[in-house]
Amino acid sequence: MNNLAQLKAALPPTLEDIQQLLNPQACRDWLFRQLHPSGPTCPSCNRPIDDTRAVRRFFAGRMIQCDACDTRFTPITGSVFSGSQMFPEDIAAMLVLFGMGRRDADIATALDLNRSTVSRWRRVLNDHGAGI
Repeated sequence: MNNLAQLKAALPPTLEDIQQLLNPQACRDWLFRQLHPSGPTCPSCNRPIDDTRAVRRFFAGRMIQCDACDTRFTPITGSVFSGSQMFPEDIAAMLVLFGMGRRDADIATALDLNRSTVSRWRRVLNDHGAGI
């Protein structure tokens, strides 16, 4: 997903939906499905990955390899979050908290992150059109 405004629009709308994201696996599933709504695609050759086992591994956050070009990638590869060193569940929680209008200091405390890290992510996401 290249348009982060779409990611913001996909945030859970109700408190009940947000509670589902308290499960780390649910956070990963939600984030990866938002980043790859059409399923995994190789970031190098843009070939869709159709192998059932590879798709299952991909959505579990594992690295897979493209059969066409041998590129190895994960669900985070090629996204704005690539290289972030953050756990996918922390990224998803941070996005939800941004969407709820929480302050950077509150988010940093809740996720045990440095406040400057949260502020930097807010700037990066806004620079990419998220409007957070």
